[in-house]
Amino acid sequence: MASLRVFIALLVPADFSAQLEQQLLPLRQRLRGLQLAWLNKENYHFTLAFLGETEVDKLEALKTLLDGVASNHAPISLELNCIDFFPNRKKVKVIAALPLANKQLDALHRDTIEKLQCDDYSVDHRSFKPHLTLSRIKQKQLDLINLDDQELSLKQNFNAIALMKSESTAQGMRYTPLYSRELCK
Repeated sequence: MASLRVFIALLVPADFSAQLEQQLLPLRQRLRGLQLAWLNKENYHFTLAFLGETEVDKLEALKTLLDGVASNHAPISLELNCIDFFPNRKKVKVIAALPLANKQLDALHRDTIEKLQCDDYSVDHRSFKPHLTLSRIKQKQLDLINLDDQELSLKQNFNAIALMKSESTAQGMRYTPLYSRELCK
């Protein structure tokens, strides 16, 4: 049976991505020359639930599930306020932008997970730490302990969620929406 690597995400509006790119220019300049794989702004998203390899014949049911989640939630106002490094600055693997704590985003994540579990989907049970991945580190280990903090100041409404396909390519990860729905409560 054919399968795809999929997840459910809160989509990032194109104008927000463009503004973020502008605010990231100083950080990109400071990290120039390091082995980093910066995501294309078209790939920005907030993962709500990672499903992994999923049989293609289950995609229709996931679309119906997404319809149900979207109809229970209004658009979410998010504010990005800082850059973070996972798992830590001493051994960086991912550079990400973090939003301020947001009860609406937490509720959207919780509702998504609950609906998936009710339909017997296997989901990742790690605690939810919303972030927008900016770059993945190509080298084995990167120490950014002495890098100055960079603040962000971006705020916007996020209006849609999507079932996304994840593919590894020679140019890095590519994320493609398979189905999206406007948040419409």
